[in-house]
Amino acid sequence: MEIKLILGLYLIGNDSSKLQTVDVILGLIAVLFSLAALAYSEVVISTIIFLISIALFALGAPRIVSGIFLTDLPNGLRVLNVVIGSIALVVSTISLLFPDLTTQVLIFLLAFGLLLIGVVRLVVGLFFSLFFKWIRLLFVISGCFTIFVASIAFIFPELGYFALVWLFSVSLLVNGLIRIIQGIAKTK
Repeated sequence: MEIKLILGLYLIGNDSSKLQTVDVILGLIAVLFSLAALAYSEVVISTIIFLISIALFALGAPRIVSGIFLTDLPNGLRVLNVVIGSIALVVSTISLLFPDLTTQVLIFLLAFGLLLIGVVRLVVGLFFSLFFKWIRLLFVISGCFTIFVASIAFIFPELGYFALVWLFSVSLLVNGLIRIIQGIAKTK
């Protein structure tokens, strides 16, 4: 699936309107899987972790694509996107391929992936004026919220798996919505 996605995105090239469409589609995937995890919280925790892993994958992929193909972005942002997107894809892929890992390990992996997504959102919102101010403000707010949620998993692991998964789902839902907004809105 990763190879088909990357090859398909390579064919898009540097066409920002097509990349905006990809942002919207991947944002919708993240939103749908996050909503599914929230709606069916009584489902077995491993199923919910699977849904969250898919949502994290959908949020990491566009980072790599924008880092590679959007040559008009500042080099620092391009590198940051590729590195963080790659780590998020690895974390989500590990969670998908090795569901037999203990729930605590999977929660920590997903929290680490969320932490990285939050850091990128925050850095882009604070330091890169490529986007309009209102979008940058959304990036800062969602970045802070995502970092906060991920930190809770590390600071309070005894909080309970369902509570943590619920928080992760809300965070991924917010990030998916931001990805859709980013895809719809034009850059400066």
